[in-house]
Amino acid sequence: MKGAEPTSSTSLPVFNWPELLIFFGLALVACAIGTLFSYNGPLSSPGWHDWAISVCSSSAKTADGAAHAPVIDIIRAALAGVLSVFAFYRLSIIPGGGNADDQRRLNWFPVLLPRAARGLRGAPSTAFEASFGFEKWVLAGFLALAVIVIALARPFDFQGTLIDPKNPVVGTYGHASYAFLQRIGFLYGADFSNITRTYLFPYSLYILGLWYCMALPVLLVLIRSVRYDQVEYSRLRSALEVGPIESLAVVPHNIAGLYERKSLVCFEFINSIGKRYAIFFLGVFVLCYIQQERLSCSVLEGAVDTGKLLLLILTMSSMGAVLYAYLRLHYDARRLSQAGINQISDALEKDPSREAELRRATDVAEVIRKRDGLAELYTVIKGAGLIGIVLAIIWNFILHKSMCIVAYAVLPDGFVNQIAKLLQLRCIPPH
Repeated sequence: MKGAEPTSSTSLPVFNWPELLIFFGLALVACAIGTLFSYNGPLSSPGWHDWAISVCSSSAKTADGAAHAPVIDIIRAALAGVLSVFAFYRLSIIPGGGNADDQRRLNWFPVLLPRAARGLRGAPSTAFEASFGFEKWVLAGFLALAVIVIALARPFDFQGTLIDPKNPVVGTYGHASYAFLQRIGFLYGADFSNITRTYLFPYSLYILGLWYCMALPVLLVLIRSVRYDQVEYSRLRSALEVGPIESLAVVPHNIAGLYERKSLVCFEFINSIGKRYAIFFLGVFVLCYIQQERLSCSVLEGAVDTGKLLLLILTMSSMGAVLYAYLRLHYDARRLSQAGINQISDALEKDPSREAELRRATDVAEVIRKRDGLAELYTVIKGAGLIGIVLAIIWNFILHKSMCIVAYAVLPDGFVNQIAKLLQLRCIPPH
């Protein structure tokens, strides 16, 4: 017999809380080193230093931008790290103490060894863990994207900021592809020491630490959590299915009470995942607000837009999960429960001796009928925490500031500008 194959979720390598905190701590250290040396010291450049002084200084009369910009970057990274840890906690990714039967099998270990992956695929009980294999390709794809952003996209953006319109560095003549190659030539030629070198190192540490080591894991665990919730809901849903009952001999006593318990377990599961995603969504919303109001100084507007776009993706993903859980799943569970209890009632009606059970089944049907998804959605979100903060933010934006500021806070500037132009509105960016 060859080596033992994994047969349960415990066969996965364990990624525990101390290791997770060390991982995010190292990512924060990388961010701090990257931004500190990018704006100051021998690894910086006159272009980076002058830009920071002109944009990130604490006031118009001071020239402390080169010292102020790293502080803003570090605070942003620290808040992102807190949100990442909060996401892992709320989505129950890291196994904790308590009853082992209650543990969600979401231990975050995205890169599995080939032998472990084969073993997981061969065991029906580990089908969910075997589905983690796609994550290594997501990690590789985002790493390739990060290289393009660090080596080309952000340097292009910075180059466009530093170019004098009256004396452009890159000519406007020729074919578009030639102009593109010409700009790359300047980035890695005349402008290399002033623009590109600092992006390649050390600011790449900040970009990778913030987006690759903090934001990307949150996106992966959000996908994993949604997939797990779908698998678990399918299991609970199957327990609610009741086929035609041909004989009361197979119907146990107190069947109505047993079926009510199964229905309530399913509804409570939907409530629990709704709360989980609602609080995570509110956390991302608050981070968007802090970024716009207090941490608006960044290397470039393009980098700010990219950050807001990624946060928007996380926000919309988690909000969609909340709506899906409370509306679609809630409706499906109620419909199936009503059909199941009706089947039980129809069977009990045929036996007068089970009149008490029939009355209980009628009461259960009424309980299920009153499980209104929209009403419960409002109740759960109201009690999920942080809702008062969001209402205060909405009050501050909508009743005391322009709606344009709301749009600029959560959407890329270019997108807001296009919408404003289409609607013939005058929206002035806050930065």
